Amino acid sequence: MNNRRIIFSSLVTAVIGTGLGFVIASLAPTQYKGVLYQDLDRKYAIICTVGGLVLGASQEAIRQLKRQSDQEEEAMIAAQGERLRSIALKENPDITYIINHTEKNVL
Repeated sequence: MNNRRIIFSSLVTAVIGTGLGFVIASLAPTQYKGVLYQDLDRKYAIICTVGGLVLGASQEAIRQLKRQSDQEEEAMIAAQGERLRSIALKENPDITYIINHTEKNVL
């Protein structure tokens, strides 16, 4: 896995989350004056920043794992096809022409 991409993705989404936190705080001002409601803009920004950081890192890690899984699956299918081809050639050497001719048409 490419850690640089994961870090970059998490930082970008953290910045977006920070902006989103400030937008939420400005769109939803509170009318309460208690201690819990002081510095609510800052609390929203921190919560959205952490959420963006986690979301971005998770998304990029999943994307990389999916790409790796797809590559492994393609390699496994190719190896399995080659194995089946060699078995077919051993059992029936006359089929060589058909296999080679079919592969040229497909490619």
